Amino acid sequence: MSATSAQPQPTEPRSRVLRAAFRGFAAIEKVGNRLPNPFWLFWILAGVVAVLSAVLAAIGVSAVHPGTHETIDVQNLLSKAGLTMAVEGAVENFAAFPPLATILTVMFGIAVAERSGLFSALLRRMVARVPGKYLTFALSMTAMVSHVAGDAAYVTLIPLGALVFRAAGRSPVLGCVVAYVSIAAGYDASPSLTTTDVLLSGISTAAAHTIDADYVVTPVANYFFGLGSSVLSWWPW
Repeated sequence: MSATSAQPQPTEPRSRVLRAAFRGFAAIEKVGNRLPNPFWLFWILAGVVAVLSAVLAAIGVSAVHPGTHETIDVQNLLSKAGLTMAVEGAVENFAAFPPLATILTVMFGIAVAERSGLFSALLRRMVARVPGKYLTFALSMTAMVSHVAGDAAYVTLIPLGALVFRAAGRSPVLGCVVAYVSIAAGYDASPSLTTTDVLLSGISTAAAHTIDADYVVTPVANYFFGLGSSVLSWWPW
């Protein structure tokens, strides 16, 4: 048997599956690109909520509050009273949003660190001096914890991944892929806390207060799940 014939050849069913997957991803991307700007999406969804409130109020829909067991009727947001409530309560609702203060503080710190060049310097030092056999793991791990840098992670680490892979004699395209996938995964599967954890803890605490006014969901409530998920994300490397 010749060496050429001994090499494994891709099977036709596998090729069909890959082509179908690529076509599916292309269709999803095409639909996503046609979505309106997030600004208009907000107002479209707000209009949908207002229309639904009018319909549900007209047919007398109500719900029982799980904490106080009080029956609450749906209020028509398109009525005079509903519009008044929405306008007068807008500032209070924004100011009373539970994670607002924490998110603003975190974003101010991230902005200062990004504009000062701190994140770029740290990301470069974490990857540039790693031995070749640990390069993929180091790049993946660095990318997964680089979520604290916000958009700076994408701007800095993806081209850096291509450069270090090329310097190690490996495909620079693969370096870009490893960095991009790890950064994206790190927002939800990271060995360290993320800004998403802070945001979701505040929202979850506000939701929990409808039943128990003293219950608090901390940013570390999801930590062990995120830590385990990050280990599974590293496994293929």
